Amino acid sequence: MLTFRYSRGEYPPAPYITLEITPSGRRRKPIRRRAKLDTGASLTVIPDTLPGRWRIDSVGTATLRAYNGQKSRRPVYVVDVIIGSKRFQDVSVTVAPRRNILLGRDILNQLRITLDGPLQIIDIHDV
Repeated sequence: MLTFRYSRGEYPPAPYITLEITPSGRRRKPIRRRAKLDTGASLTVIPDTLPGRWRIDSVGTATLRAYNGQKSRRPVYVVDVIIGSKRFQDVSVTVAPRRNILLGRDILNQLRITLDGPLQIIDIHDV
């Protein structure tokens, strides 16, 4: 089990974890990043700077709807996401101008997670 503390950099405090991410099919050292658990996101979203840093091409586009209902088309990339000892391979993600990752339901629904709001602790089981 992995345990993380909520980030107090947001109000109210939000559940963030640390994970590793790397382009799929490439032998590269994974990059460690903070990721906000976002049950409202169907897809995982990575910072728009990472594909250029990795020199990877998009595999297509996706139409996304933001929290305010606004639609936009975004490029889709394929990455591997590593949480503890669990590796999620060939995950289709999109990008946004942000620093942290938004971990969406595409990955969250494959994990058993306990959020303890009063203690501001996240437990991820079986990883």
